[in-house]
Amino acid sequence: MVEVMSAPHTAPVASSTAATQRVQALRGHWQPVLVFATWIVMTIGAFTYVGAFASRIPMWDDIDLVPLIDPDVSWTVKELWGLHNEHRLPLPRMIEAGLFGATHDIRTPMFAEVVLLAGISLAAILVVRKLRGRTLLADALFPLLWLHTGNTENLLMGFQISIVLPMVIVCGLLLFMLTRPMRGLRRWEAEVAGVCLLALPMCGGQGMAQLPLMFVMCLGYAFASWRSGDPLLRKGAVRMAAFLVLVAALAVCYVVGFRYPDQSVRTYDPLVTLGGATRVGSSMFGLAGVVWWPWTGVVVTIFVIASGVLLVRQWNRRTGDRLRVSALTLTFGAGILVLLSIGFGRAGNGVAAGFAARYIPMADPIVLAGVLTWTMYGPRAWSWIVPGGLTLLMFAADVSVNAPLGAVYGSARQALSQEIEADVHDGMSPGSFVLKYAGRIHPQPARLYILLRKMAHLKLPPFDDVPEVTRQLYSWTMVNLPPVRIESERSPVQRRLDGDWEVLFVPAGCALHFDVPLDLERVHIAWGMPQGEVARGRTPGMRLVVACATQDGQERRIVYERTIDPVRVPGDRGGLAADVTIPPSEHHVVIELLTPEGNSPRNDWGFLGDVSFQ
Repeated sequence: MVEVMSAPHTAPVASSTAATQRVQALRGHWQPVLVFATWIVMTIGAFTYVGAFASRIPMWDDIDLVPLIDPDVSWTVKELWGLHNEHRLPLPRMIEAGLFGATHDIRTPMFAEVVLLAGISLAAILVVRKLRGRTLLADALFPLLWLHTGNTENLLMGFQISIVLPMVIVCGLLLFMLTRPMRGLRRWEAEVAGVCLLALPMCGGQGMAQLPLMFVMCLGYAFASWRSGDPLLRKGAVRMAAFLVLVAALAVCYVVGFRYPDQSVRTYDPLVTLGGATRVGSSMFGLAGVVWWPWTGVVVTIFVIASGVLLVRQWNRRTGDRLRVSALTLTFGAGILVLLSIGFGRAGNGVAAGFAARYIPMADPIVLAGVLTWTMYGPRAWSWIVPGGLTLLMFAADVSVNAPLGAVYGSARQALSQEIEADVHDGMSPGSFVLKYAGRIHPQPARLYILLRKMAHLKLPPFDDVPEVTRQLYSWTMVNLPPVRIESERSPVQRRLDGDWEVLFVPAGCALHFDVPLDLERVHIAWGMPQGEVARGRTPGMRLVVACATQDGQERRIVYERTIDPVRVPGDRGGLAADVTIPPSEHHVVIELLTPEGNSPRNDWGFLGDVSFQ
């Protein structure tokens, strides 16, 4: 009777256990599938975004890479180590210029950025799986954080590898250290960590800001390796010590000769610095960090404080795991130092400075270290609530803000690129180009013109498929200021005299118009007639006229005039010089080569060997 009564109770228990196991098995499969599917979708989306919206034409900092890909120019240590604002960027510059030079397509470094971001997000997923023992849906945070298209400015500029690379190095170094044995590092492991550390001072201010605490982290691992007594780990300690010496020497070299740029507006107010740092930190949500402000600032502040408290508690509790706790703590602190350094260096420019789109990846080491801390050491429920909550917020930010605003930004960049190509193909003069696009693709007009000449010389877009006469117009090296308009029935052409003197052959009747900046007071002109014209003995000579007006279209006043007759006057042969003072209120300058007065127009040619406004 007892056996009969007990039978009905055992079957449901077994059935319930089997059902629970099936649910757990199903959950163990569908969560990893969704996480890796998210990574795949986000990676494809980032590649598609760059392919759809990236400009073929270098803009802003990308244009400054152009001289580095000229095969006639050798890279020098001085040039690679030179300051770009507050940053020394030899490593990103070599990567960017190497990729750009190999393909002559500025979009190549942009695709490389996507590879770096996809790689670090996949590495984070795999490391968390190894540390936790399984993959949870909350791990989708990493591709949502790193691969969203709200990261517009960085994804659509090849130069921004200089922003992405140090972040990837620091996050990658943390992931690597967390998967090492807790007693120290073997030699090859010390070499990997040492190379990562050595790269940081070569990655500008972002790398230097994180270097001190990452240095301490590697020093701690080296010390633990030596104290272990294990011969293999001691070899690792010696190798790490060698790298630490190299890193310290490189850091000293960084600060030698360092100076802030003239336009830098730093703040020494701690509250202003903290406010700027918080705004930069809120950019972890992408463009949603601005749209949802100040709530994003509140979330970031709570996350940082709570994660910091948890790390301090683990240091006291987990004495046997202090290497990993120290790695998390120091990486977390390194990320905070980056935010504070930006707050110090940029918050003086106003509230909007902290929301610059290029700062979106800056807080990622803090996010990674904080999420790993909660995953590894948080109370059971909070170990998935905190990462899961951030994942939901990041998903909402990507869907509602980052994707649509990223498309708007990308469409604007694409439209600007198409506008530039259309203007160049329509024959816009270099001067008109500089006047129209200075401030839209580069802040300095004079520098823009120099770089345009280099782009035309190298046949970079938009000069890769334009008529040769247009390309030559932009590659003139004999003028230091681009003409805004050219009046001529025949186009001037670039030629060489005496083998290596680059000159501009100008037909009689041609007028070059220049809008001269107010701080330039005179113009030096080297000119004359080609020897071939003189040798035929049929030319009456050439007349150079320099006229000035208050603006284009107004009445011009002749300020310089000279007629030469090189056939009959030997002193008029070869290169001649004219130095002309520009009247203070008449900075529209017209340089004309004309047939001498009293002669009918002819098909004669003169040349301009150097037109230098000073």
